[in-house]
Amino acid sequence: MRPRSFPILLSLLLASAVTVAEEPTLPVFKDVTKEAGIQAKHSYGDFKLSNIVEGTGAGAMFFDYDGDGWLDIYLVNGCWRKDVNDNRGRKLRGKLSNRLYHNNRNGTFTDVTRRPAWATGATAPAARRPTSTPTATWTSTC
Repeated sequence: MRPRSFPILLSLLLASAVTVAEEPTLPVFKDVTKEAGIQAKHSYGDFKLSNIVEGTGAGAMFFDYDGDGWLDIYLVNGCWRKDVNDNRGRKLRGKLSNRLYHNNRNGTFTDVTRRPAWATGATAPAARRPTSTPTATWTSTC
């Protein structure tokens, strides 16, 4: 081996050693759902996922629904439909609903789904506010 190639070879070996040594560690997540007060159970409207339409009905949205500066959670659930789901899922009719959780500012949430919107502190622009006492809730049951 020629003396000139030795420094190049040594540089390549050191560079590869440094690259391996800097490999980042992966984060570790812990399920704190129960401790946070989230009691929702997701369903796509049936007991068995049998078509792509069933898999498109759920999701989550994080937004400040009451204007207190803290993100709240809205969980969207699936729904049994006779034109999409099979007959076994009929047992889920009337049992599935979307859920709204208020952020308690301490790492926990309170389910305010069944509370009327006006009682949760949510406000609408003056032009859209009802003139009578609102009775709507945040839930959507099917």
